[in-house]
Amino acid sequence: MVFVNSYARATAELSKGRPKGQRRKINNNTYLERRDVNTVALKLHDTDIVTYHEDGTVVLDTGGWKTLTTRDRMRTGLPEGFSMRQEKGQWFIVKGDPWDPSAQRWLFVDGMMIKDEEVYGGIRADKEIMKAQMKERRAAKKYARDFIDALRAGDVPAPSGGDCWVCAMKDEKGHHALEDDAAEHMREHMKEGYFVPTIITEAIERFPISAVAHDYLVAHWGAGTEEQRKQILESGWYKDIASKQLEKAVYRYVLQKLGQAS
Repeated sequence: MVFVNSYARATAELSKGRPKGQRRKINNNTYLERRDVNTVALKLHDTDIVTYHEDGTVVLDTGGWKTLTTRDRMRTGLPEGFSMRQEKGQWFIVKGDPWDPSAQRWLFVDGMMIKDEEVYGGIRADKEIMKAQMKERRAAKKYARDFIDALRAGDVPAPSGGDCWVCAMKDEKGHHALEDDAAEHMREHMKEGYFVPTIITEAIERFPISAVAHDYLVAHWGAGTEEQRKQILESGWYKDIASKQLEKAVYRYVLQKLGQAS
């Protein structure tokens, strides 16, 4: 595994890649890539999760993908003296010993920067902030559970033009057009108990489910013959597997929209 902690180190590692100085694979789906003469990025899939500038500025960004893989790759790219921890679903950037309770730490925020051993844009860890975050995670869990209960009761129809237009609207690259307001918009749906069909289709696209769970979902939406639907929907085995996987996918998707680790 390659560890990069600065622009100088990133540039040195790029000199080993092909084309030389432009791109180098350092882990699964993870590359160092030069962006311009003064910038190198650590890219995971399509997201520059760590960006190194020649002036010493390091920018952190999950691109909305607060996953275990993103966290682990980002951890290997932090400046010297900094580390990352996750506690109760929250990510923290820590200065000094990550196991020292007195060490300075900041609640992770996309776009936060580290320069000259100072952190900019993060939120200093605070008990009240953490308490609010945990409360929202519990609310997200309940929303996901109630969502799947409503699906089983036949109260979540297949996606259609009547869905929430904000949830369904995307730009030409497939990104939600109002992504910047995603957290507040999701909170409104949670508050209203509005189970938008588009949410579940987006959730399983980002967090794949098994064929069993997929068959169960589309059977609720009328796919297959009447006999096939009856066989699937009356099967306790299908119900148990699908319910758990669908609930987990929706929960993780909601957390991602809320800006929390998923």
